[in-house]
Amino acid sequence: MEVPDLDGALAQLKERGLTAGPVQTGGTRTRFAALEDPDGNRVTLLENPAT
Repeated sequence: MEVPDLDGALAQLKERGLTAGPVQTGGTRTRFAALEDPDGNRVTLLENPAT
């Protein structure tokens, strides 16, 4: 799932009791982090800002 602000999205999820794994980089600008939803499904959040 693409998000405009990865840090902000992770902070909102943490407030709701969901904790993601470490933030990783892909390429030169892409950042992502994965977590499991309450049903055990893996969800990856991706931030890929425009230049």
